[in-house]
Amino acid sequence: VPLKGIGFINGIYADQVRMMTDIDIFVPKKDVEKTAVVLCGLGYAIELYGLKESYWLNKHYHLAFQKKQGDHALVVELHWGLDYPGLQDRVIPEVWRRIRRVKANGARFSFNFLSPEDHFLALALHNRRLGNMCGLKNVIDSGLIIKMNPGFDWDHLYYLTDLCRSKKTVLFLLMQLKLVSNILVGDETVRRFSLSTKEVPAIRNFIIENTFSRNNDQSVFLKLSGLLYDVRMDLYRRLLFLPDYFNYLLSGRMENEFTIASTTQLLDVNSTDWSRTAL
Repeated sequence: VPLKGIGFINGIYADQVRMMTDIDIFVPKKDVEKTAVVLCGLGYAIELYGLKESYWLNKHYHLAFQKKQGDHALVVELHWGLDYPGLQDRVIPEVWRRIRRVKANGARFSFNFLSPEDHFLALALHNRRLGNMCGLKNVIDSGLIIKMNPGFDWDHLYYLTDLCRSKKTVLFLLMQLKLVSNILVGDETVRRFSLSTKEVPAIRNFIIENTFSRNNDQSVFLKLSGLLYDVRMDLYRRLLFLPDYFNYLLSGRMENEFTIASTTQLLDVNSTDWSRTAL
């Protein structure tokens, strides 16, 4: 299934141009090995970026393949998930259940495509994953998905965000559409994805302050991360201190070593776990 940029050529960008740096393909995880064999048969080579293939298969959501052409390289990313393993796994069966068969413009064959709602969620998770929520390319993509699909199913999108606890991620994207595009997003829709009355003004202020700012320091990234997770502990479980990060790069084990964690004053003094109150 074509994903993101390549998946929009037949639809929202049928008569326009959209820049792409790679080609994203979405397949069931059980078919990853067979698809990799096909890509290698077409002259592509797997790119592991210095890590083991088992790391990408078990800890990630895609594999990258490259095919050299002179001074350039064609890049294909083979996806089996929409985000890192975890809560997003709950939505994958729903995504495949709603795959649509569409005949591409001028083609003799039809192709599988994600539903508009699933593609919208995929873009939101993609932005969150890369820390690129203030980038406008995917905002435009998301707005055009809504504009070109008058029957956009908000109920189903809400259902998906409930499954993978990503309402705030989608809310951020909806607020961007309201503030920087002419795509109409109703106040009732915004309220539906809000978990508290404080979120909308906080997200609005962040977008206004940072969309066109060159300030990309760590504090901006951490503040943004705090705005994107429905349950804060979904974020904190992914925080690694520098020694733990090096350990993760070398071993693939994402965990915090106790003595390093003890220097943070964030541990519960009565146990060996984090203090949720302090966090």
